[in-house]
Amino acid sequence: MAETTGAEVHTVSKEDAKDVLQELIKPPAVGVQPLTDTVSLPSIVDPPTKQKFIDEAKTGITDAIIGIETLGSVVIPSDGRQTGPVSLFPARQIAIIEASDIVPDIETAFSVLHDQYGQGMDNTVIVTGPSSTGDMGELVTGVHGPGELHIVVICDE
Repeated sequence: MAETTGAEVHTVSKEDAKDVLQELIKPPAVGVQPLTDTVSLPSIVDPPTKQKFIDEAKTGITDAIIGIETLGSVVIPSDGRQTGPVSLFPARQIAIIEASDIVPDIETAFSVLHDQYGQGMDNTVIVTGPSSTGDMGELVTGVHGPGELHIVVICDE
């Protein structure tokens, strides 16, 4: 479903994840280490320790805590790791998600958010495809956020 929104989905094994990330990255890149230990970020990715890194980055990498199958969306946490700016400012966003974190629909996603993150997570961003707007006429991508969205799904195999 995510492909119909303009996102590109890359389904990979844990072993191949770092190589696929390396291929997708357009330097300079900034990224937030995923909450799980499934994959580590390539060494060419800077942590978002300085606003300069985020401002100059062409690629931003974050994890996604939930994928919503029927919408082709991913849920990006806002949890103090700079995931918001990293996922919104660079022209290319890469969201990493484990296949086991993909749920069938929005109702299930909200239930999971409530059960697992109800206390302590003030907000999240639900991303469906690259940023696009048609408020001034013709549909344009990349104006209010990334023009490219790559979703890397890590399979358990």
